Amino acid sequence: MRRYMGIWMTGAVAAVAVALGGCAKPCVNTVPALLERQVVAPTGGGAWAISPSNDGGFIVAGFRVSQISSAGDALDNPYLVKVADDLSVQWESVLSSNEDAHILGVQPTSDGGYVYAGLTGSSVIAGRVVTDLPRILVGKVDGLGNELFRRVVEEGLTSVAHSVQVNSDDSFIVAGESGEQALSHRSNTGIVIKFDNNGDEIWTRRYARGSASGIVSACLTPGGGYVLAGVADQAAYVFEVDADGVVLWEFLSSEEDGFEDLYIARSIIQTRDGGYALVCDVFNHEDRIAVLRLDSIGEPVWATRASVETFARGYDLAEAGNGDLLVVGEASPNAPPIDVRNCARSLVVQMDHSGRVRQTKLLGINSSSAAMAIAAEGSNNVVLAGYTLSNRSYTPRSVYLMVTGVGP
Repeated sequence: MRRYMGIWMTGAVAAVAVALGGCAKPCVNTVPALLERQVVAPTGGGAWAISPSNDGGFIVAGFRVSQISSAGDALDNPYLVKVADDLSVQWESVLSSNEDAHILGVQPTSDGGYVYAGLTGSSVIAGRVVTDLPRILVGKVDGLGNELFRRVVEEGLTSVAHSVQVNSDDSFIVAGESGEQALSHRSNTGIVIKFDNNGDEIWTRRYARGSASGIVSACLTPGGGYVLAGVADQAAYVFEVDADGVVLWEFLSSEEDGFEDLYIARSIIQTRDGGYALVCDVFNHEDRIAVLRLDSIGEPVWATRASVETFARGYDLAEAGNGDLLVVGEASPNAPPIDVRNCARSLVVQMDHSGRVRQTKLLGINSSSAAMAIAAEGSNNVVLAGYTLSNRSYTPRSVYLMVTGVGP
């Protein structure tokens, strides 16, 4: 159960408020997106993931809040919404749950259905920070959102699945973290579980690097393996495994000159040249996001660190039709915790193939929002999925979808 209590604060960020004297900078304005749509939930909700569907539309996943009681308690239910290419809603599916549960990754299958992965027994707050004692949630719905199966996997005291990837035979993997404290990407061990198309487990692999490892994102390789990205001992960690989960190569930012400040690889994609692109945090710099390029065997090519406002975070990225990389996330003129959520804006940073920043945009309606995921729509447009926020609160209010164009 969740109790909504306004802004969450740690001791570390509380010190920032004192340093700034409690005075917040004015909120920044946004520019309109080409197309915007809010899928309003009566009591709240938001999107954590988006993927193109096989019919040209998109599947969006996250959570939707059940009725809030007079005591302030509520339940987060797994939520899927299918939209057409014009963002019109085709169907919604709120999956029943007797405890808080969120979908963090979703992918289409060849039979027209969708597999998803996330967590149950826990809530997720801004920036996909996991709370409480989660367990891995895995499931599938048909092409209309009807549930086909659901699995709860217990690994260690806590476990989370951040990403799901579907293979050509509709088997799939979920990737995440497990251990004594699988919270905020500070778990003991990265974990990958492979399932067949009926949701039955085929194998489980665990990956530890240092004292604390976690997998946040995954992508398929042409050879049937997977490249996994996350964090290990406060460094960005990327590695490839084959179809059976055997490690082929590893990259750890703390071991590479010029890349030591990269921390938490939040999303990874394979680019058309066979290499990989990742969006990362920059250690001890809340005003910067970083994009890292690796070649096909994990050797670093370049990293660009972009400063955006006082607070900025990138959550996902995509490759545009012209080869540019687009990172989405959120930005605010105020450092946490001073109304940072009240002034948060959906962020898009566009870089060319060499890492040069072409443009930075704060998109959408002029109110608090965050873009958590991105999907390509043809060669010139991309679709963002995230949420709007209630003022002075971490409570997501509605699923927020936007289409934006790719610049020159």
